[in-house]
Amino acid sequence: MWLFLAAMSAMNRLSNTQQQPICDSVFDLVFVLPGSNSLAREDFHAITNFVASEIQDLPVSEDQIQVGVVVFASSVGDTISITGNEPQLLADLAKLQQTDKTDSGTGTHLAIERALRLLQNSRPNIPDAIVIIITDGATDEPTATNDQVQIAVGRGVLIFAIGIGWSISMEDLISLAAGRTDRVFLAENANVLLETLCEQTSREATSQHTQHDYVNMATPEDTTSSSTAHNHATDDAMQNNYESLQIGQDNDANIYNSLQITSK
Repeated sequence: MWLFLAAMSAMNRLSNTQQQPICDSVFDLVFVLPGSNSLAREDFHAITNFVASEIQDLPVSEDQIQVGVVVFASSVGDTISITGNEPQLLADLAKLQQTDKTDSGTGTHLAIERALRLLQNSRPNIPDAIVIIITDGATDEPTATNDQVQIAVGRGVLIFAIGIGWSISMEDLISLAAGRTDRVFLAENANVLLETLCEQTSREATSQHTQHDYVNMATPEDTTSSSTAHNHATDDAMQNNYESLQIGQDNDANIYNSLQITSK
């Protein structure tokens, strides 16, 4: 049996040999995890173990970084409210379950919506809010998912996307990350996720923009023009990163060869 565990274990071994980033950021973070029956139970556990490892490498506390979790398939499953209590967070993470065994859907839009709700109900006046989406397949509702991404952008929420398996395309991941290729990762390079996250949310970087308002609802129409302007401003950087990820039909097989995930 080919398991996602192999790729994640290799990545974790690499991560453990590297000095972890010193993160002076203050933010609320929600991990969005796939829980459909397209994943073997071992693969789901590998994902939660990866998330646990990332949490342990962050300064989680009531005053600095707080974390929540959403599990999804065609609908939202288990959730963990945002908290700075790391021991309780890790204990709750270990108890997470996949969704119904017959559920093979990918309701990414619902998962993002729930993540935004958790952020909205969390601490006020936090410099940054982040959603990290781990996914093994394309969303069942592309338009609704894009709408939720644009709502997140309108609220100033940063979305990072991690792709696993053969069923997710780089284009889908870039779309989830609101066009930001520097926020797109595959399993084999996810060991630099925390470094990137901490760099983009450092207190120095945060001081250059205003605190976010999660109470006022933004509509997709409200955010389209600002998102488009931002994308034009970062075209060159995005193109360079796009090329570094070796995106293209000829390279897809090479990119995913190491992602050994079970397909049912």
